[in-house]
Amino acid sequence: MIKRKICFLTLAKGHSDRLKNKNFRNFNNKPLIHWTIKKILKISKKYFVNSDNDLILNYSKKLGAKTIIRNKKLRENNLPSRILMLESFRYFPKGTNAVIHVQANSPNLNLNKIMKVYQLLKYTNIEDVFSIDGKGNINGSIWGITKKKLLTYNLSKKIHDHKSLKNELWLLDDSIDIHYLSDLKLAEKIFKKNLKN
Repeated sequence: MIKRKICFLTLAKGHSDRLKNKNFRNFNNKPLIHWTIKKILKISKKYFVNSDNDLILNYSKKLGAKTIIRNKKLRENNLPSRILMLESFRYFPKGTNAVIHVQANSPNLNLNKIMKVYQLLKYTNIEDVFSIDGKGNINGSIWGITKKKLLTYNLSKKIHDHKSLKNELWLLDDSIDIHYLSDLKLAEKIFKKNLKN
């Protein structure tokens, strides 16, 4: 049976073009990134937050995540995630075979779906899993990939992740990918409703 060594990763820059300070915005009385960190730590202690922002790094460390100070050469806006994911392997434990990137701005992503990606990468031959919504649109809330498969991707900074995808499996996820204030408000409304149920 395959049993890959996997690390979790969240890429969380301090600056956001569309929603200022997005990853540290208040969401149900906690910073937005809080909800992703707490979820992942229920699955694994091999969890890293990669950021260029001291506030995010210090908060992540306080909650129990490991941190990666982003390389100064990789701090430009709209840098493809796959480049930062590959760079993060330098900080993972030796022998790590795969990474699962969970976005900081998808607080309603279900823990069971994250666990499903973890199990698929750990125990099967699947090497690349990416999330889409119910309409078939790529939402990117979670991306699990082996290092071997990541190295086959075009690593040009000019090509968006979504345009380079050649993954084997799509995971259905209708959680809101927060980019605007309206997204934040809707996601928080859904979050609070789910807490009551």
